Amino acid sequence: HIHAAQSRREYDHIRAAHGVGPLAYLHRIGLLAPDVVCAHLSYADDGDLDAVAAAGARYALCPTIYPRRGRFPRLDAILTRGIVTGFGTDWMLNDPFEGMRYAMNAMRVRLGDADFLPSEQALWFSTMVAACVLGLEGEIGSLEAGKKADLIAIDLAKPHLQPYHGGYPALVWYARAGDVATSVIDGAVGLEEGRAVHLDQERILADI
Repeated sequence: HIHAAQSRREYDHIRAAHGVGPLAYLHRIGLLAPDVVCAHLSYADDGDLDAVAAAGARYALCPTIYPRRGRFPRLDAILTRGIVTGFGTDWMLNDPFEGMRYAMNAMRVRLGDADFLPSEQALWFSTMVAACVLGLEGEIGSLEAGKKADLIAIDLAKPHLQPYHGGYPALVWYARAGDVATSVIDGAVGLEEGRAVHLDQERILADI
């Protein structure tokens, strides 16, 4: 896992020193491969993206951090090259629903295309494709026989989710992390009625 083409300073430094962008340089020295996950790529040029695609490396897009830094990755160019792309959270605003909305909003405004990145695709990038990025698609990412029982239940009786029409847009556009009432991780309940089962939440918050 490596953060790459994350800043203008990094990009300019690598290009000045080696004549190519950061990802093209990593590919040149043999550090890109199918088991490598590249995060960000905010400043990746065409040569960089071609290098990621040629190496079969995976990509982690962390949508909530990019507006703060004023530059959103060229997701359209990344997907066009067939680079396996999953959504991550990085460290800021670790709400996957917010992340999906950030990505859809940013790319639709950037491209002037209200149909780019439909809700179903955004949810797929946050679940199944994210598992593929990690090489864990055989274990997690979808509800299938033989996989780990990882799932969440959302409390739909929230004012901002009403009226609930069902379907992907109703969740992706309106749900929040705080709406998750129950989580099950590999068959074990981790969150019940909105509270962590195995953690002393009050003590942890007091310590913080």
